[in-house]
Amino acid sequence: MKAHPVKIPDKMEEDLQKYMKELGYASFSEFARDAIRDKLYKKEIKPEFEKKIKEGLEDVEEGNVHSHEEVKEKFSGSSE
Repeated sequence: MKAHPVKIPDKMEEDLQKYMKELGYASFSEFARDAIRDKLYKKEIKPEFEKKIKEGLEDVEEGNVHSHEEVKEKFSGSSE
């Protein structure tokens, strides 16, 4: 495993230590590996899904919403 020394400003180090403690990290190395994993392997939202999400949020803002009963009936054919 390769070591990567990192210089961190004092304020950032202070915030980092608090955050690591809150999340239960035992060491900076453990935290750094998790952070790097998140950046490297985090799934990106595909543009077509981003568009659909935006459209859905706009519908909600405009009041274009349906009850769960309406949705259930539309997709299952029954309203129970």
